[in-house]
Amino acid sequence: MRHLHPAARGGVAVLSAVVLILITSALIPAEPTERAAPPVRSRGEASPARAGGDRAERAAADRAESRAARLGATNSLPPPTAQIALVTSTTTSTTSTTLPMWPPPCGETGMDGHVTATDALYVLKAAVGLTSCLACLCDADDSGTITAVDALYVLKFAVGLPVVMSCPTCAPAACGDDIVNQVGEQCDGLSDAACPGLCQTNCTCAQPSCGDAVVNQPSEQCDGSDDDQCPTLCQSNCTCPLPSCGNDVREQGEICDGSDLGNQTCATLGFAGGTLSC
Repeated sequence: MRHLHPAARGGVAVLSAVVLILITSALIPAEPTERAAPPVRSRGEASPARAGGDRAERAAADRAESRAARLGATNSLPPPTAQIALVTSTTTSTTSTTLPMWPPPCGETGMDGHVTATDALYVLKAAVGLTSCLACLCDADDSGTITAVDALYVLKFAVGLPVVMSCPTCAPAACGDDIVNQVGEQCDGLSDAACPGLCQTNCTCAQPSCGDAVVNQPSEQCDGSDDDQCPTLCQSNCTCPLPSCGNDVREQGEICDGSDLGNQTCATLGFAGGTLSC
């Protein structure tokens, strides 16, 4: 049921009262008056009949207003109390894991559900040796070799031209096939985008740690051979040593340090000969 706003209910009550007044005025007949010859009266004096008619109309209007007021008081009910039911719904959230599409359709190198021109470009790169690709993805004509013809097949398929692609069957998904294609695999050999250089033989990412030869923690300035900030000077705690004069290593702000002359000689400095020292 729709409820009116209190202001709207007030407006309806006033309008109802006005309608009742008009109806009552129309239904109550005016009091009969005898027809008589109009008496002689002075200018500006109202006739008795007209004065009586005016009194009758006023009396009828007063009675209608009184009746409308009584009806209005009777019909003026307090605004209904809105009852709002509070319904608490419990939503159970579930986390769904999308299984990798394996084996993917022939030519779908991105394994994203669509064969596009990007896949054709990837096949072409594999054909010319710029990347590697499984035959079950890139050998679109099942010729045993990935060639530019396979890339053309994939491109035709991508743009909707009639072509029949027939790749050899893919081997079952397995850890070690260099493709992240199973639930539980975080990486797989060379497919290590989730943890570059840290993919383990069980196809999970190793936890970052000092000593894994990768700078992968905020506290690390270097890590083994990953020593761009201080070449050959990375310490066992994965930090670079503070610059110091006398350690035979040119460091920031040093022109030379002991035997480290920065590949300079007397000749490179413009002298005819001599022995250069720091």
